[in-house]
Amino acid sequence: DREEEARKFASWHDGVYDKLKNITDQIPEEDKPKVLFNSHKAGYAYTAGGSRYGQAVRLAGGRNLIDDVIKSDDPLYGRTNVEVEPEWVIKSNPDYIISSYLDANSSAGFETDDVSGAQMTVDMILNTKELEQVDAIKDKNVYYIDNYLVGGGGLNLVGAAFLGKLWHPEEFKDIDPMEILREYMAFYDSGFYAEQDTGVFLYPFLK
Repeated sequence: DREEEARKFASWHDGVYDKLKNITDQIPEEDKPKVLFNSHKAGYAYTAGGSRYGQAVRLAGGRNLIDDVIKSDDPLYGRTNVEVEPEWVIKSNPDYIISSYLDANSSAGFETDDVSGAQMTVDMILNTKELEQVDAIKDKNVYYIDNYLVGGGGLNLVGAAFLGKLWHPEEFKDIDPMEILREYMAFYDSGFYAEQDTGVFLYPFLK
């Protein structure tokens, strides 16, 4: 019944969350990359802590730079589109810029293997003239992540698994993000999605 399914899901969710948190709790703060996460629109609007996106960054072992200016008692805490000036981004110098923004005519996730939409988002950020001296741009550490994996209810731990694997491959060596995603989808569709091994979830793809 539904209550039993809800209990099973909660148990699974808490188990995965605890596994990821136990990994990243052991990572020294100075070893966590400085991150800016751009979610719903292009430009200089980034997600604050308290949002699902901010939670995913923290769980993955990243340090959200917006947390330096938006504290938990700030009215903007939990917002997904905190506007900042380009000069602040340059000064903060993120190691990674992550975006779940996607052009309205593009698709990602399970629906496609076509990376052109994700590539468009990545290129748009990489080609931002004002940020050309930022480490994330110079090192090409700009990634698209499917919004569903970081913004969906109960799903941001799946996004965290992908990001953690990107940022801390050694510590996350026993974590399989696609397997976690398939386990999640099995609660809703035991057929197509649970068996699928394709799609555009994090781009460029993990090596």
